[in-house]
Amino acid sequence: MLTLEQLRNLVEEPKAGAKLPTARALRESDCEIVVKEIMGNGAELTVYKNGYALYQIKNRATVFPVNGCKSYSYATNKEDICVDEHLFDQEKWYIRLMLEGEDRLSHNFYMKEKGHQVSYSAEAEDWDALSDQSDCLADRLIQQEMMEELLQMLTNRQRKVVVEYFYMEKTHQQIADELGITRPAVSDAIAKALKRMKKIVLK
Repeated sequence: MLTLEQLRNLVEEPKAGAKLPTARALRESDCEIVVKEIMGNGAELTVYKNGYALYQIKNRATVFPVNGCKSYSYATNKEDICVDEHLFDQEKWYIRLMLEGEDRLSHNFYMKEKGHQVSYSAEAEDWDALSDQSDCLADRLIQQEMMEELLQMLTNRQRKVVVEYFYMEKTHQQIADELGITRPAVSDAIAKALKRMKKIVLK
């Protein structure tokens, strides 16, 4: 049995203040996977050599540093409970990380329901493909109403690919497999969609 304490010694510790990678960035990286667990509820927990953990359930995902998971606090009807981090050290590695992942997904869901765009993972979408444009353009693009209007301007395939890639954070290969097309076709659809969206916004 791999314990949490043993796992901490197997992974690197991210630099303090380092920007969290997105879920897709981790999945597409060449970083070594140290351990992975598939839960009974369909959740997947993956720990990478760089010290980050990826917790995902269907199309929802969150990223957090393993070494940031210390003590765990929760509230009951009578009192607030704090479980010391050392109690998790000799338990199965995924117990404390699963609690962290669930809390983060719940927080993200609650914030979205409240109309905010705040995420524990720092970035809900990866707009690197638009980095050659100004910050103002990126800010305008991620506004929900604008996005809905822009998506309606795309073809059915372009719209599907954009949603799968930017919102659900799936890889090009995953999208290609689902749509029954080639990976280059996915890349081409994304490029054409972004070009069309930029053209509309910059009018």
